[in-house]
Amino acid sequence: MTAAAIVGVVAVATACSNARARTESHGSTPSRTPAPPALRETAIDPNLGINNITHVIIVVQENRSFDHYFGTFPDADGFPRDAGGGIDVCVPDPAAGRCWHPYHDRNLFDAGGPHGVIASREDIDGGRMDGYVRSLRSIGNGCEKHPRAFPCLRAKPGPQGQPDILGYHTAREIPNYWAYAKRFLLQDHMFAPSDSWTLPSHLYLVSGGAAT
Repeated sequence: MTAAAIVGVVAVATACSNARARTESHGSTPSRTPAPPALRETAIDPNLGINNITHVIIVVQENRSFDHYFGTFPDADGFPRDAGGGIDVCVPDPAAGRCWHPYHDRNLFDAGGPHGVIASREDIDGGRMDGYVRSLRSIGNGCEKHPRAFPCLRAKPGPQGQPDILGYHTAREIPNYWAYAKRFLLQDHMFAPSDSWTLPSHLYLVSGGAAT
């Protein structure tokens, strides 16, 4: 799989109509569910229940981790912090013989890391979450196989030569996503349904499973 540019696929999953009618048999008068509030700063009405929801929008982020997009989002459970407020995490790199700290990646194209079950298990490393560079070094990524692909030509490593999988974005690069999170909500404890690549995850999204 080649590197993916920052692209959000926005799908309207469901919408509660403001005047959903259900016609009963024998030509009886249609009964209507309570109308949800208009899209404005309106207090939640407990009597409306689920009808307080007007739209459900699902943003599918291609091959991105939570911290890659929202690791520095205010009050989110993102990057661990030290006493001085700095990012307190370091990912080992066996090729460089050192570990790397995350860096602010202002580039809009990334080479990224490998995708698949083997890579995911090595990335997660039993919950230590420190195998991302190691799996990149051992498995490689799409740009190593397709270096002339459009995103790969524009991807670049970090300021010290570290792989760009250590980069993270802020509102500077993805202001629309940060605006969604501020205006609505941000689920910082939601995890991918499959430790694999994109297609199985999309199948889980629409059907709750991916077969084989």
